[in-house]
Amino acid sequence: GGQIDVSSEPGGTMFTVRVPLAHPTVGDAIRDPVLPPRPSHADGPRILVIDDDKMVIAAVQRVLERFHPVTGVTSAEEAMTHLRTGERFDVVLCDMVMPGMNGMAFFAAVNSLDERQAQRVVFTTGGALAPDMVRFLANARNPALAKPFGFSEVREAVNRIVTEHGRYTSA
Repeated sequence: GGQIDVSSEPGGTMFTVRVPLAHPTVGDAIRDPVLPPRPSHADGPRILVIDDDKMVIAAVQRVLERFHPVTGVTSAEEAMTHLRTGERFDVVLCDMVMPGMNGMAFFAAVNSLDERQAQRVVFTTGGALAPDMVRFLANARNPALAKPFGFSEVREAVNRIVTEHGRYTSA
């Protein structure tokens, strides 16, 4: 009674598996513990994902959106538009290699706009980097995730930033 869908485009393939819910029996209700309701994702730390690959944004959103409001943008310039209007995020996941403004240039722009926001950037990278980017990441205090990263790595990075810096609040 389930369904498997496949969509593929250059750079990635996505499989969607749908399985119908089983109807619990009375015995299952007795054995299953009663868990408190999960907090609304609207209450969770706000996340901004910047990546020129829409598939990466979609994957990160699927991992995090259950617990966090997630905004995804495909360029650093678009992210800067959000930040220049005063919008702030508890964590920013930023790809290092993108057309136009790369991760280093984005970090410099954010740092000059709001140092507290810059402390919340987590860099992501898919591999080969120019020597200046390698030096930048080696000297940066901000964490970095190598693609492909796992769900637990993304969650750990978000938790690390929120634990170290707390929720972003206006000064």
